[in-house]
Amino acid sequence: MNNHFFDKQNLTTEAFVAYKEEQINKPKAKKLLCPQESCDDFFKTLHNRIIEIKHTENPNAENIFEEIPECNFVLKRINILGEYYSETRTIKYYPQTPQTIEVVKIHERFHTIHHLMHDDKNQIWGNFADVEPFYKELLAQLFTFIYIRDIEESLLDDFMDLNKHQPVIYQTFKMFEHYHQPEAEELYWIIRKGDKTDPLLRALDKLSSKIRTKTIELVVFDGIRKTINRFREQPFLYFTESDIHASLSKDIMEGNSDILILGNTMAERTKIKTPVSLVHHEYPTNFRFERKLLLNGYNDEDLKQTNLNESHGDRGNYDLSVLNPSFVENLFEPYNGKGLNVILEHIINKDKDNAISRNQIEELLFAIEVKFVHLFNARNIQLLHEVKSDNEKLRLAIHHKHCCKGINLIFCSSQKKQRKDGVDPVIEQIRKYVEGYNQSEPIINIFIESFIDDNETKETPKPTFSKNQSGWSDLTNVILKQ
Repeated sequence: MNNHFFDKQNLTTEAFVAYKEEQINKPKAKKLLCPQESCDDFFKTLHNRIIEIKHTENPNAENIFEEIPECNFVLKRINILGEYYSETRTIKYYPQTPQTIEVVKIHERFHTIHHLMHDDKNQIWGNFADVEPFYKELLAQLFTFIYIRDIEESLLDDFMDLNKHQPVIYQTFKMFEHYHQPEAEELYWIIRKGDKTDPLLRALDKLSSKIRTKTIELVVFDGIRKTINRFREQPFLYFTESDIHASLSKDIMEGNSDILILGNTMAERTKIKTPVSLVHHEYPTNFRFERKLLLNGYNDEDLKQTNLNESHGDRGNYDLSVLNPSFVENLFEPYNGKGLNVILEHIINKDKDNAISRNQIEELLFAIEVKFVHLFNARNIQLLHEVKSDNEKLRLAIHHKHCCKGINLIFCSSQKKQRKDGVDPVIEQIRKYVEGYNQSEPIINIFIESFIDDNETKETPKPTFSKNQSGWSDLTNVILKQ
């Protein structure tokens, strides 16, 4: 086995590093997850947990995130400094300062070494293109840090200064900053072999999943923000509820195909055989319900009737859903031998027998329901009933572990209209209901208003959020920011 990871000759010999290296004059940017402020305490705690995992008999890797310091994240468009293309074995360098280029060269060349390193069967890392960016960047950055710290010390300040402003996957090396060459190489082989029984790899899988989920979450929240802001500024761009659905999916997807479409590149299609979007309208539920029972809510006894294998009620659909990428990826594993169409039938989820046979949990990251109060239905009390029913449907989705979180959005482009029966206007009833909604499930309600009053002046009150905002600060903050 040719384990010359830190051989200076390997880092400088073009024939080993890549078939070619290219200088690109045009900048390239990408949306990536970054710490909102210093997350040193966050990574220091993970560092200590990693040490525990390595030195504890029968460690519980799933506890890596217990009682961990908070680290707030934000999506930023970051200029890419370099990229390694494993398909063509080419490194591309993008415009940057003289202070960073030498660090970037070492980093990118380690990508190449990790890809081309021979194992004990004299094979290179064959599925390197499929490896999560989390792992590739963790390894390249860790090896770069150790190499600079121990061999090219003059570059250490440049490395650390650059790292202060880098995305979170480039800062994960801090969990292993106590490592030296042998330990780094051991980590490389753990990740490359992909032994899911290894507690360290399971812990890293948890962190990788958390980072990817947070990235998708912030993309979804930003898309919701864009639609809400446009509605508040120009409410009569929207005539129907379908207009709002279309706006939400467009605002969530636009500019985010690399995040929200799996198998988007040929390299990714070695695993994901055809591009699959994570965002969909009218996605089927994995439970049954009767609409007449949604309004008052299902009691514990009636909940048993909502299982798919029962005969009570029908399956429904969510207005908008965001698939869990792990759900899609996992389907390409056990069903691969049955053919691509079988895999797609499971992902599309129309067949209840398929859903029952999978028995998977949290196939969706988000289920989103939408209601639209406008000039022609503002007196209809049925709208309040539908908002309540949507919340119950989301509660059932959480109960059946079909999704992680539910969002109920109510848009209103009409002022309050008095009812003949003297009861509070429907719009006021909906606002009060949303304001008081305080269930324990991870479901949030948001009431968004923008209308023309009797003086022909546009009124745009601040959005009303339900009381149960715990765990939703990323969404509420992004909506309220000016």
